[in-house]
Amino acid sequence: MKVAFQMILISCILAILSPGALVQGAPERATIRTGSVESPVTRYAQEKRALVLELLRVTNAKEQVNQVIDTMIETLPYELRDVFREILDADEMLAKMVPIYEKYLSAEDLRAIIEFCKTPAGTHWVAAQPKITKDAMIVMKVHTQEKLAEYLKNSKAH
Repeated sequence: MKVAFQMILISCILAILSPGALVQGAPERATIRTGSVESPVTRYAQEKRALVLELLRVTNAKEQVNQVIDTMIETLPYELRDVFREILDADEMLAKMVPIYEKYLSAEDLRAIIEFCKTPAGTHWVAAQPKITKDAMIVMKVHTQEKLAEYLKNSKAH
């Protein structure tokens, strides 16, 4: 039961992480071609991919994903920690997130967010994100544990 709860908790944490909480670097650029000629849509898609990768770089997303992984692993039973260290890879996670950014953000949005991240306020926000994420994960874990305990207590009472 405890391991199942921890797996559910990890899934929930990953599901609610904010986009700004994550990526730097590794995802490869997709090259989309229509025959032998690039179309304007292809150029836009490639530009958008490059902008997403830049956003992930300026927000130190890879470091933040690694922090999330480390925090999750700390909550696991000792016998599962090495397994999760072996199977969870920040670069792989970030590569899977790139299409999500592309889906919900336009190139114009990405440019504006990147520019914001380069301002003093944006720089402060980027620097604060790992601390915010870590504290939020702790709050979510405690809250989830309390709610689960309450649910289990009430379900046994009925």
